[in-house]
Amino acid sequence: MEFHYLFKGILIGISISVPLGPTGAMVIQRTIHKGLPSGIASGSGVAMGDTIYALIAGFGLTFISSFLETHQFYFRLIGGFILFFMGYKMYNSSDLQSIKEKHKKHNNLFIDFLSLLLLTVSNPFTVLIFSAAFTGLNIFAHSESITTMVVMGIFLGALFWWFVLGFLVSNIKQKLNFKTMNFVNKITGILVVLVGAIAIISIFSLK
Repeated sequence: MEFHYLFKGILIGISISVPLGPTGAMVIQRTIHKGLPSGIASGSGVAMGDTIYALIAGFGLTFISSFLETHQFYFRLIGGFILFFMGYKMYNSSDLQSIKEKHKKHNNLFIDFLSLLLLTVSNPFTVLIFSAAFTGLNIFAHSESITTMVVMGIFLGALFWWFVLGFLVSNIKQKLNFKTMNFVNKITGILVVLVGAIAIISIFSLK
């Protein structure tokens, strides 16, 4: 078994996950307000979404890629509106005590996982990133077992990063006061709303 391909996959998974986009911002926000389990569940959803696209790119599932490309208008539109709505809710989440009490009663980790999974797969551009990574590693010239190992590594690498980020944020949040946490809400909300707006605007450039 060529286990060094597993290690390469882990590096790809980490390198793709580290840049904090809107999903990363949501993971941080949920970790701060709902706790570490929610942050890890949300990060796991992102990792699974990335892995799905890694599978599509790695195994050359052209019919799925074609479907995503054909319907990217709807993927971007839905993803953009979801981001816009979530960002708006984050920006207006100022009553942290009531939020904390609400989350204690309704903290559904599966929903946290599923929401970030769906949000991640709503961006079909991700498959192009993995296709480029696999081309650079010349994965397409190897057997399916090696491709499987790389994809497995990508999932483990992404999962590792979200665990690390979750633990870091969980430890830091103990030092945050109400004003700082509210500021995090505002900045995160603005970021997510902007990304959502860009996603919606970008559909008009599709031919």
